[in-house]
Amino acid sequence: MLDDSRGVKVPARDLARRVLSLGDVAVIMGGFPHGSFEESTYSVAQEAYRIGDRPMRTHEVACRFLAMIESELGYY
Repeated sequence: MLDDSRGVKVPARDLARRVLSLGDVAVIMGGFPHGSFEESTYSVAQEAYRIGDRPMRTHEVACRFLAMIESELGYY
C-alpha cells in the first residue's frame, strides 16, 4: 500500500526501485479526505509505505510514484 499514514516512510525513488525489483506486484493507493484503509485491506497487504511527511492528494502520490518508476526504467 502506498502513502498510508501507518506506512514506513521511504523516498519515492527508493520505493520505485523496490517495486521494480519485486517483479509482478499490485500497488494499492488510497485517497481519503480523512481516515485510512479498512482493516480488511490491511490484512491482504504485505507492506505499507508513505512517501512524504505531509498528507498528499491521491493524484500527487500517483504522479510522484509513476515519475520515479519511469525514471528508474530510463524513460527520461
